[in-house]
Amino acid sequence: MDKVNSALRWWNGTRLGRMLARYSIQRGALMSGGIAYSALFSIGAALTIAWTILMAILGGDKALMGQVVKNVNQAMPGLLSTPQKDGLINPDNLVMDSSFSVAGVIAIITLIFAATRVMANLKISLRSMFGIARYPDNFLIEKLRDILGFLILGVGVLLTTILGVVVSSLGSTILDFIGLSGQFAQYSLKIASLLVAALVDGFVWCTLIAFVSGIKVPRKDLLLGGAMFGVFSGIVRYLGTTAVGSVHDPLLASFAALATLMLWVNLLARVTQMVAAWTANPPSPAVPTIKDELHLNDRPNYVSLSAPNTLAWPHQTMTGSIDTDPTLDPKRPEPEPEREPYWGGLVGKLKAWRISRLQRKISKAQDRL
Repeated sequence: MDKVNSALRWWNGTRLGRMLARYSIQRGALMSGGIAYSALFSIGAALTIAWTILMAILGGDKALMGQVVKNVNQAMPGLLSTPQKDGLINPDNLVMDSSFSVAGVIAIITLIFAATRVMANLKISLRSMFGIARYPDNFLIEKLRDILGFLILGVGVLLTTILGVVVSSLGSTILDFIGLSGQFAQYSLKIASLLVAALVDGFVWCTLIAFVSGIKVPRKDLLLGGAMFGVFSGIVRYLGTTAVGSVHDPLLASFAALATLMLWVNLLARVTQMVAAWTANPPSPAVPTIKDELHLNDRPNYVSLSAPNTLAWPHQTMTGSIDTDPTLDPKRPEPEPEREPYWGGLVGKLKAWRISRLQRKISKAQDRL
């Protein structure tokens, strides 16, 4: 039993164990479900705005628009219809009326608010993974952050499309020039396309963390998190595309596309939050051993103004969540007295001499004040 407890303590102290603990305590799975649900109402509005803008810019380039549809379906499997296969939405139905009117302006504002709803939920979940319970910005600033996140996602899809076309055409030219063809050349182009998509996904994740969520992450941890997200998001995208592509019946394919879309958003939200929790590198959470440490046997067993004595309990002042009180554990071991530092040998004597010299300088400076 001691070995099991020792192994659990070791696991809880690892970065992976601490990441999973933060994800669980902050209810990452529950928030992922909420993000997936809100995405059903946001994706249509977001696509309407983005597709209208793209048609105004790239409407004459059918090949590039087809590549955009392909990349959107790679990111969200089975979402848009193509000449080869029906999807949930026909791209031709996404273009807004270009005529200017009061009703049109109201429709645009409504679509913007609907499109940014999922971004607001994602932003809150990312902050919670870093232990930020509340971000005191006004409504306008927060809504601008949501719009920025929406624009970043749109730029990410467009950037993936453009870079994918460049990699495909330039890669084919280079392979033909050096005389490579066949299966190896196809695999090389596929790997290059996946690397481009991973780089764009990592860039989008980093910008969502740093600019949309307003989280100040050390550069090294931020870049590592972006690289991890690029890899795992590619895996999720591949699995989603494979699931939809394996269904051949038209009726079942439509249902599978909707189910896969919700599952894909849910999984991607989980990956996003788990990578955020890993990047946060949180300390090991306190683990209560008995109910009394959380006042669970008291009435009330939560912090409330109806019982003023509960206000003295250890709790998080912004959320009101009760914190552990180890002093209430009768089996709590006595804390060991702090040991005096000991530095032996020549190095120890040198450190002691430096400390005494600094103490003398501090004393002289205090006497001059």
